[in-house]
Amino acid sequence: MQTRELLKSCSSVIGASASDVQFCGVDYRLSRLSPGMFFIIMDDSWPLKSKKRYRQYGKSATELIGEARKIGVSKFVINSDAFVVSDFVDSEFIKVTDTNRFFYEIASACNEISLTTKIAITGSAGKSTTKDMVSLLLDDEGKSEQLFVARPSENIRPTILSQLTQLNGYDYAVLEVAGSCFIYFERERFSLAPEVAIITSISEGHLDYLGTLKGVAEHKAKIFSGMSKSGFAVINLDTPFSDLLVEKATQAGASVVGYGSSEVADVQLIDYEYSSGLVTAKFFDETISYKLGARGKHMALNSIAAVVAIKLSGCKGWKSRINYLEKFFALSGRGEISKITIKDKKITVIDEAYNANPVSMESALQMLSEISPDEEGRRIVVLGDMMELGGEAESLHAKLLDSVLSSKADKVYLVGDYMQHLWVKLPKNIKGALFPTIEGFYRFLRPSLKDGDVVLFKSSNSTRLNVVVKKLKQAGL
Repeated sequence: MQTRELLKSCSSVIGASASDVQFCGVDYRLSRLSPGMFFIIMDDSWPLKSKKRYRQYGKSATELIGEARKIGVSKFVINSDAFVVSDFVDSEFIKVTDTNRFFYEIASACNEISLTTKIAITGSAGKSTTKDMVSLLLDDEGKSEQLFVARPSENIRPTILSQLTQLNGYDYAVLEVAGSCFIYFERERFSLAPEVAIITSISEGHLDYLGTLKGVAEHKAKIFSGMSKSGFAVINLDTPFSDLLVEKATQAGASVVGYGSSEVADVQLIDYEYSSGLVTAKFFDETISYKLGARGKHMALNSIAAVVAIKLSGCKGWKSRINYLEKFFALSGRGEISKITIKDKKITVIDEAYNANPVSMESALQMLSEISPDEEGRRIVVLGDMMELGGEAESLHAKLLDSVLSSKADKVYLVGDYMQHLWVKLPKNIKGALFPTIEGFYRFLRPSLKDGDVVLFKSSNSTRLNVVVKKLKQAGL
């Protein structure tokens, strides 16, 4: 793509010395700039917290340009009011009235002319795992150079916009989209408009600003905005308000493909065997079976969504790629299973400490119930607070009781203020301990573990239970 053509649709642009160069993308983080990309120097249209987070706060345009040049960056996007001609000797620039507005305009321009098939994934749980499964299936075991995959956790508004400016020359792009993006996108009348949009689940996460579970579903459904009639909406029919999601996708003009355990699903999970990882599914008009490296029924459902996505994306030989999933294993913090040994005690650690909401808690606890500890080992549950639940936080923590009991837990340890509402409901025989924070918890937990124990850690990231998991793994090296 030529920069000149892209800039024609950007009303914020008032001048450029780089109109004849090949356009390779824009970013606002020096650490993420590839050769040939433009560096956006933030102006007052950006939130103060963004300037601080990305190390542009308190620095002049001249200082930022100097830092960029030190790492070989020589293309810039800058507000006209901060423009100084002497700064741009031997450099190329795009001069704009509003760098934040330009970011949306250039992302939209790239999006409209891009030939890349975009698969976008959102949901209250499972989106990172599903993104990585789709990426594995499309990557052809590392042989493909035409696949764009977002880095881990790069799923917020500015990272998504930057990704859209970098897709030239790629056949496929796999994008993970956090729910917070849709607030900004709607405000700026911007549509991601993917060719395939996946919603993995709806849960009570973000009730602090979305209010109700229905509000969460309506918010996530905004991923369908701007989709063409040739686009596909892949929706988990097992999740709450799936009927609303189907309605919203249909209204947007997308073709709906439902997946899940329900018999009405176009793609139905028929059976899952934890011990072997064997997944059996009705795939439209045929039955398919494959092995999945990551364990858990929720992982099996994510894998089905991933297979559906690559088929709908037009990937050639998609069916032969399904066996790649046998090599897919859960990510750290998102279900990774580790075998460690601490002073001759063999311990299995299930690391789900990256994030949590009621649905993902239930899935993790269900998976624990399917694991048989070795010999005299026990099922140990360690849960930390779930965040962003608004006024429902206390009751939703208390409601975890049934899932905990169904997990066949032998001992339960809880961390956080909200978890006290679950603690008071636990049977005495499985009560381990309640800690308000992680301080001192590791020193308490480690000597209490026995040979053969299986320990599940699950919490929202801000509880910092991941610190305990890390220490435990390091002790077992």
